[in-house]
Amino acid sequence: MSIPADSILVRIDKVDGKSRRVECNEELVTGLQSQQAKDIVTMEGLGEEISNVLYAKSFVVRGEGLAVVCAVGSRTQAGMPAMIPHDSELNNETSHLRRMFARYSLKLGSYSNYIVILIILIVPFRRLLEFFNLIPCPLGDELDENGLNPC
Repeated sequence: MSIPADSILVRIDKVDGKSRRVECNEELVTGLQSQQAKDIVTMEGLGEEISNVLYAKSFVVRGEGLAVVCAVGSRTQAGMPAMIPHDSELNNETSHLRRMFARYSLKLGSYSNYIVILIILIVPFRRLLEFFNLIPCPLGDELDENGLNPC
């Protein structure tokens, strides 16, 4: 049986006059794959013993009893991790890795702009040098069908 809310076990039903334990599978909450035995929490040990709390999203594997609900919804142990903000949200600042990526992406963007501008300037300048025969034409000195140098 699934436990819907965090609860404190206050009574364990007796079978054949013997007091039994309630055993729970808390793998979804704690990650422990073994079954956890739960006993009654007395008023004296209420603030000390948290291992006898029945957690929401855990399953009763063996035993029966009566429990008092102490937390529901996002206030349960299973619901609390969803409520914890990330560390960067707590401090309202970005992480070192994000700042580093932002800095390098800005540098890369500016370098790529410089490279594009350089290519735009070099190509016409090379054509100009080829036209005045200051550098050799890569196509050779042959003339095309109109009698013009292709460079």
